[in-house]
Amino acid sequence: MCVLLPVRFAGCTEKKTMWTMRRRKLGFLMVTSLALTAMGCATEDSVQSLEKRVAALEEKQKAKATEDQDRQSKLENCVTVDANDAYWNYIQLNGKPVAGRPGVYTAALVQWDQAEKRKRDKIEECKLLYEPR
Repeated sequence: MCVLLPVRFAGCTEKKTMWTMRRRKLGFLMVTSLALTAMGCATEDSVQSLEKRVAALEEKQKAKATEDQDRQSKLENCVTVDANDAYWNYIQLNGKPVAGRPGVYTAALVQWDQAEKRKRDKIEECKLLYEPR
């Protein structure tokens, strides 16, 4: 083995030792890069693959958030508007309007209870249709 010395020692020259060191350094770098690749260190292709997967997951999350927001607004509309419509449609069909008072109805207690039951049923239907699964 040659040692780096400015003078000749055991038949080695400075040129020869520099060449040997370069070869060793190059060999070390090659072995290290092969080892890192074999251990699964990220290459450019794998980084791009991961970036694509992350972008796809972000897109999926954004779509799910939009869908959840849409579902929530439909649920609120169904519970407030559709359930009240079911209630008042039943009262309008089975009750009698009060003379001189538009929008006011008179009905038997059973009919009011039945209208309330229809409203609750409609709310349950809305929950089944629009609540998150």
